[in-house]
Amino acid sequence: MKIKKLVSAVGLAATLALLLGGCAATPAQSTDPGPGKSTALSGKIRIGLAAPAAALLLPLVAQDEGIFKKHGLNDVEVTFMPGPQLIPAAAGGAFEIAVSAPPAAQLTALQGGGSLQTLAGWVKNPGQVLVVTENIKTVKDLRGRKVGINGSKGQSSSLLMNQALRQNAMTFDDVQVLVTQDAVTQVQSFVGGQIDAMVTGEPLLSRAIASKPGSHVIEDYSGLDYFPGTEVNANKKWLDSKPDQAVAVLQALDEALQLWKSAPEVAKKSIGKNLKLDSTDPQIDMLYTHTIDKLFTKSLQPVSVGDTQKLLAMLRDNGFPEAKDDMAGTIVRTDVLEKALGKKP
Repeated sequence: MKIKKLVSAVGLAATLALLLGGCAATPAQSTDPGPGKSTALSGKIRIGLAAPAAALLLPLVAQDEGIFKKHGLNDVEVTFMPGPQLIPAAAGGAFEIAVSAPPAAQLTALQGGGSLQTLAGWVKNPGQVLVVTENIKTVKDLRGRKVGINGSKGQSSSLLMNQALRQNAMTFDDVQVLVTQDAVTQVQSFVGGQIDAMVTGEPLLSRAIASKPGSHVIEDYSGLDYFPGTEVNANKKWLDSKPDQAVAVLQALDEALQLWKSAPEVAKKSIGKNLKLDSTDPQIDMLYTHTIDKLFTKSLQPVSVGDTQKLLAMLRDNGFPEAKDDMAGTIVRTDVLEKALGKKP
């Protein structure tokens, strides 16, 4: 497999301005307990979001609408950090919660730490697609072409690209693989002609297609119902020491999910604010509809042992032979969500 690190010809700051309007990071926000507020769940909780995407914004809704406080969590900080950097940071204790696409917790287990455990998710499918340039019609046409993956071969973009190749009797040895440092740089490389194909999701997908005439989707991964688009991963040390905080976080996120569905104006306000879009931008309505029609589950859902074993199998297929099925039971925690919702999800 030919793999190259791709260095963007344009600075990252320019990339962010072009593709995300400056939304690569959101300043950390936190609140102190006020007079009369419960301190039963005191202590800072740092939540990291792997990308500025509409599907990941529930923690920010919970923060902005006072839902965390309602559940006794008075000091919550939510920040964006690219997934390839977020996962090791959370594993090391810099975040109590990391919201990202799989296989975050699975990778930490492979590294011997088992320092992240998956509690739940709210996106029922990968939420990503394989997009290609105009002159590519099928996955088989990728033979010899340059394909981009975001972060490393252990990230979701690589697993999904490998899945598409394998289904067409191909491997990464049949293409040229270029590794980009994050999702935004990957899209810029696609628009700039440095790669011919990539796996990405909204809002970057629409912006890439609009900026690269003729580009189109050739695989939507709709058949991968075991590949959740979000995982709520908890630092194990924090989870073991403060399980009541973890329960309250999940309760707040589930309430934010219900609010997202019942109060479109709240959801659209969050999309506009956190993706740095003008309130009249039609992308806001598109992204909101996309989350409701295509992505969100009815309530927070567990990531099952069986589904995690399927993810581990994908890792094995992608060059991680140490990804054994019996790891799934140590990665997944369904009891926290059961307690949070008061019943088995």
